[in-house]
Amino acid sequence: MTEQMTYVSGEVTSSKQLLFVPRIAQMLNHSGVLDGNTFSFERNAHFSY
Repeated sequence: MTEQMTYVSGEVTSSKQLLFVPRIAQMLNHSGVLDGNTFSFERNAHFSY
C-alpha cells in the first residue's frame, strides 16, 4: 500500500423547490444558489493517499 497511490473523487448535485419568505430567497440568491424558487448546490470531493 505504501508503493502505490490511490485517488478517489466524487460529485453530488441536488436541488429542491422552495416555498418561503421572499426576503430569505433574495438573500440566498446573492450567493448564487437560488434560481427562481429552486435551491440547488453542487459539491465535489477529492481524496488521495
